[in-house]
Amino acid sequence: YFIVKSCNRENLELSVQQGVWATQRSNEAKLNEAFDSAENVVLIFSVNRTRHFQ
Repeated sequence: YFIVKSCNRENLELSVQQGVWATQRSNEAKLNEAFDSAENVVLIFSVNRTRHFQ
């Protein structure tokens, strides 16, 4: 599983609406490897400083 953090709720909501997520290249490589090698990949989303998972 991966915990994916967003700087703000608006970016998270936009990602859900558009069906895309922007991340750093180092994260991109790890996510691509997981999607290529595992049957299931779990993404847990959180907004910075909320202390909650969305």
